[in-house]
Amino acid sequence: VDADVVVLSDPFVGLPSNYDMVWSWGGHMDPTQPLPPSSPFIRPPRCDTDFTPGRCYVNTGFYYVRPTSRSIAFFQRAEELCFSGRPTQLGDRDDQTYVNEMLKADEAAGGQLNYTLACFNPCRWTNGNTFFKFHVPHKVKAEPAVKPVSVHANFL
Repeated sequence: VDADVVVLSDPFVGLPSNYDMVWSWGGHMDPTQPLPPSSPFIRPPRCDTDFTPGRCYVNTGFYYVRPTSRSIAFFQRAEELCFSGRPTQLGDRDDQTYVNEMLKADEAAGGQLNYTLACFNPCRWTNGNTFFKFHVPHKVKAEPAVKPVSVHANFL
């Protein structure tokens, strides 16, 4: 959990047990609007369900990982990449960049690790753009009202 994540309620209640990793939404766009496709592997997040299966625009500020052989292998590879000294495609050397590069590399290789991914509901586990700029979940009309679980104060 990043230091700039404000937790408003227990984020571990109702976590799915059928995914190896569940990631926060990291997109700069309004998740309630249609998103441009950038990869056949990236699915737009959904605000009407707690978890969207598959990969979204991943943010490493808050994520949940079950200790499975697949998730352990994923993070062992990420650690090897991190300490290899090899610059990333973007030139950055932070966890966000390494995790996204790992996911892209695994997609390009046909999903060799066979891990299962999901993304948190971006209207409940929000990032800074979602909460402060686009005013989600305030504008989502739902019954019962959408109550945020956490706010990541990034993108401010």
